[in-house]
Amino acid sequence: MIHQEKSSSKEVLLSDKNMGKDSHLGSGEYNPEKYWSERARHSHGSCLPAVCVFGATNDENESAHMVQKSAICKVLKDLDIKGKDVLEYGCGAGRWIPLFQQYGSTWHGVDISKDMLSMAKKAYKDVDLKKIIDNKIPYPDQSMDLVYSVTVLHHNPYSAQEKIISEMIRVLRDGRYLLLLEDLGEKGQFNMFPRNRMSWIELVERYRMILCWQGGVRYWILRGLACAVRRHLLPIGKMGGNKNEMSNSNQPFISVFIRRLLGQLDLIIDPYIWQIVPKRFQSTAVMLFKKNETRQ
Repeated sequence: MIHQEKSSSKEVLLSDKNMGKDSHLGSGEYNPEKYWSERARHSHGSCLPAVCVFGATNDENESAHMVQKSAICKVLKDLDIKGKDVLEYGCGAGRWIPLFQQYGSTWHGVDISKDMLSMAKKAYKDVDLKKIIDNKIPYPDQSMDLVYSVTVLHHNPYSAQEKIISEMIRVLRDGRYLLLLEDLGEKGQFNMFPRNRMSWIELVERYRMILCWQGGVRYWILRGLACAVRRHLLPIGKMGGNKNEMSNSNQPFISVFIRRLLGQLDLIIDPYIWQIVPKRFQSTAVMLFKKNETRQ
């Protein structure tokens, strides 16, 4: 579990209406490298505020982190990565380094933001960190046994996603694995460019990759249920405000106190119950692919 500062001065908590609206960071136009460097500077040195959901509480972000960790561990239990070369694309502040070191892997990390890499280097002195330059992963062909990325691809414009995938697969050895956790959706906005499940799978399968396993997760399950009940009991017309704004799933229509309480409860239960969430309610796809052997 990642422990963070609980001081109110260190925690960014936006109003429900502005939840996730981080376009004021920088110029308001999304440039991935500049944006994530600004997120690093905005985080006061804390890992989860730097890389998880902007404007979420500490408990909400830690809950999301623990759900992701549980999903990753579910995949890793069937993979032998001890002593193997593992590359994280978009390593950010290095939150996954301890987990993969526990599995005995030789961990490598790349990121587009030098500020994120500085945070990771400060926390973990002896790890291999490199900066992505011109969308190129600075490692040779077929040098990695596992390449993984956690909610990074969907923060890159659609035009860049295929190039990133091709680079991930270029450095992956034949017969080895690619693990992705990516948000599900149909339409991009500001710094989010999700795809539906089949679109993610088809994108990766263009490159001699075979889907081995897929699943999905959802974060903040109790808060989502509370919001659904509130919307049912109090129709949009009685809430006031713009209909499109009020129907946004990121807007919970609940008080700060209740939101904090639900965040604490979600932190306790979500890592255990995400596996029983029906597929249609999953918000993030978990996908494991295997690279085909090169034909001689």
